[in-house]
Amino acid sequence: MLDEYGDENWKAVDREIERCVDKLATRDVGKDWRRSALSIEEYSMTQSLLARFEAYHKSQEHYRVTPAQVATMGGVEFEGYVMPC
Repeated sequence: MLDEYGDENWKAVDREIERCVDKLATRDVGKDWRRSALSIEEYSMTQSLLARFEAYHKSQEHYRVTPAQVATMGGVEFEGYVMPC
């Protein structure tokens, strides 16, 4: 997982997954599955989200830009890199 500076930060994945699971749990009004230590639904969702994060990260590897490439960018190209549309 990349942080806001473009550096890999896999420690943040657990926190992001927990945030996603918490959001989904609060929206699932009919169930109170977050009260248990680790429900089957939460475990399954956690594993699914982790697999999706890893797959997405792997798919983005060819888009990475090295510091040397950034150094050679012109003004407009650099702006497009920093602030993509």
